[in-house]
Amino acid sequence: MDPNPEDSIKSFTKYTDPSEASRIYFLPNLFTAGNLFFGFLAIIRCIQAKYDPNPAISKEFYTHAVWLILLACICDALDGRMARIGRQESIFGKEFDSIADVVSFGVAPALMVFFLILSPTDGYPFFRQVGWFIGFIYLLCAGVRLARF
Repeated sequence: MDPNPEDSIKSFTKYTDPSEASRIYFLPNLFTAGNLFFGFLAIIRCIQAKYDPNPAISKEFYTHAVWLILLACICDALDGRMARIGRQESIFGKEFDSIADVVSFGVAPALMVFFLILSPTDGYPFFRQVGWFIGFIYLLCAGVRLARF
């Protein structure tokens, strides 16, 4: 027997103030935006490192990417803390934080692992295909973990 959709809506609104969904608090979400920004820059640095012909510069780009992921980590730690201290927790903030975390701690590290470890198999196309799949599995696990918690 299929559950009644109206019951699902009632149970959702029972625990959620309808005006809560539209609240967007500035300071916590500014840190979340910083998390997303640093994650995006880390992705850009990984791509630049992959296609730069100079190995020394390429190494520098990967180093930048690691530092940018660490900066994203700091922003991620501060956004939740700011929201709790200021009592500014919101549904929007929670969802925005999850999206930023997937980019910073899912896509950026998966791309880095793929480019650094799994992709340099130019003579072996099978291993290259396995490499992108392993990178995707890492991303999938990060996404599922964030969706679950």
